[in-house]
Amino acid sequence: MQGQIYAIILRDHGANVAVVKGTFLVNSFPSRILFDSKASHFFISQSFMRRLHLTCDILDIPISVVTHLGDLSFLKFVYRDV
Repeated sequence: MQGQIYAIILRDHGANVAVVKGTFLVNSFPSRILFDSKASHFFISQSFMRRLHLTCDILDIPISVVTHLGDLSFLKFVYRDV
């Protein structure tokens, strides 16, 4: 399975009304968040998971993800309780 990660820069803001970015409080922690209602997956950092005391599972087959810069990352952890 391959996903894609997108980043918003100022000139992109407003290009897609389904995308919202900002700093929001999540369990009282200020968090930089990108909401994309059309995304098939959502990603959070391991440090943020630790901060929220979330636990994750290890995938049998990692997910390959292409970043907005064209870099390829393999993700092997998943948080399933959404």
